Amino acid sequence: MIKFLSGKKVYLRGLTKEDCQQDYLCMANDVEISTFVEGIGYYPLSPRDLEEYIESNNNYSNMLLGIFENNSNKYVGNIHLSQIKPYHNSCMLGIVLSRDFTGKGYALEAVNLVIKHAFETMNIHRIQIPVIEMNDRAINLYERAGAVKEGRLREAFYYQNKYHDMLIYSILKNEYFSRLQNK
Repeated sequence: MIKFLSGKKVYLRGLTKEDCQQDYLCMANDVEISTFVEGIGYYPLSPRDLEEYIESNNNYSNMLLGIFENNSNKYVGNIHLSQIKPYHNSCMLGIVLSRDFTGKGYALEAVNLVIKHAFETMNIHRIQIPVIEMNDRAINLYERAGAVKEGRLREAFYYQNKYHDMLIYSILKNEYFSRLQNK
């Protein structure tokens, strides 16, 4: 497979029909992991469901990439730029990792690779990142990647018979380049 973006620990590439089997399917059906991901975790998904998801995100408004471990080529998770709007130079970012690969720095590396690509290659000006208020791990990840909390959507996410606030994080192109200069 062709590597699209590469780091020290992981590489990112487009997903294929072949990827919709064991590892991806297990992650997508892991209710604990998919809890904070819009659209999954409510009913079991089949390989065909995943194929349709990949196909529906194969366009100029979305960039869905699989995250793979460099050493083993094992599937780690997905990272997604969605709602890419060239006229506003903006998009949204989301990531999900298999539970076997959390806490190893893979998510931060993948987020940094995609942010770099968005700002330096795609000419994106603003990346918005929605995150559920109780997802501390994701909040920490996005803040470490340079995102800033800018707002709150009250009771915008329903989970376990309760409404939760959605926090809105973002990172601007000038903030990204400013961080690069200060490293």
